[in-house]
Amino acid sequence: MQEQSIDLYVSKSELRNVLAGDRTTSSSQVPGDDLFVLETEAKLKRCGGEVRLVVPPKSDGKIVGNSAPALMRTIARAHDWRERLVDGGLHNGQSIAARSGLNQRYVRRVLQCAFLAPDIVEAILDGRQPPNLTVRKLWRDLPMDWAEQRKLLGFPVSSIPVNSPGHNMKQA
Repeated sequence: MQEQSIDLYVSKSELRNVLAGDRTTSSSQVPGDDLFVLETEAKLKRCGGEVRLVVPPKSDGKIVGNSAPALMRTIARAHDWRERLVDGGLHNGQSIAARSGLNQRYVRRVLQCAFLAPDIVEAILDGRQPPNLTVRKLWRDLPMDWAEQRKLLGFPVSSIPVNSPGHNMKQA
């Protein structure tokens, strides 16, 4: 890997086998004439406690998938706890903290992620979140207004669906 790019070496025969439906791969050395190289712009970026490979947006403006396991875990945990609170399995943040062995402040921060705009959650699960979005940023005092969440977390304005409940439409 160079400073601002990454080279991907792909075996022609292995790729052909996978495309033909043969999922078995050999672990033997691949001869040099069987390889082709794909080069793309990319850089490593430290985001919180993780290092991510950041690839620039495609020409159509969509961000290439870049999954963030910590963000996904936080959102999954938030929705699980919210469901348990709604179902009556848990009574409040204090009972979640006691049952899980976590402190109440952490529980409170994670629970607010259950109220993220649906398109923000979808983007995170698809790996289309801004490259600098971290769990710490999710733990800020998030506004309930989805448009404000998008601005605060760095989602592009163009990703806001016009008819979404968080979009502030003014009547003429």
